Amino acid sequence: MTNYLEVTNLSKSFDSFQLHNISFTLPKGYIMGLIGPNGSGKTTTIKLILNMLGRTGGTVKVMGLDNITEEQKVKSELGVVFDTNYFSDDWKVLQVEKSISVFYPNWNRQKFADMLRKFHIAPTKKVKELSKGMQMKLVGFLVTLLLLSKMPAIGNSIILVIESSPILLVFLAVFAIVVMYAVSIILSIRIMKKKEM
Repeated sequence: MTNYLEVTNLSKSFDSFQLHNISFTLPKGYIMGLIGPNGSGKTTTIKLILNMLGRTGGTVKVMGLDNITEEQKVKSELGVVFDTNYFSDDWKVLQVEKSISVFYPNWNRQKFADMLRKFHIAPTKKVKELSKGMQMKLVGFLVTLLLLSKMPAIGNSIILVIESSPILLVFLAVFAIVVMYAVSIILSIRIMKKKEM
């Protein structure tokens, strides 16, 4: 396999927005960013890749697997962190774990319980009862557990960073956001200049 992700002629139609024939590949060993102005279809594209939305047309392959016919295998290989919480507000933390763990055959329940204790998150609390910061910690260490099941050294490094240097994490997150917005603004300016010509 040379490509981890292959998106071909991906399309989605809404009443007020259409995403038409998006195609790209993500080769093995590379990092990719989706950059564009608000409303350009970045989140829609990611949700289509994850099969969270039904597509109008096109195909998506993740690690050579079709994202619809082999959805469970695809999702067992992915860890995704959104900028908003997608868990039901009325779920308890243990229900969140239950909903995630079914996709991952190597899920470590004991490690999850240990991390809840380390971060002082009560397993019986509802998602809506957690602060925004606690919700992001929950999502962050869910992804960390996924990484641990695939690459133990990387997962342990992430836990070490979370535990030893929350300031570094905040700095890295802010830095990444600033870079993404800066690039987005530059691209928007270039697009406007081209339209003026």
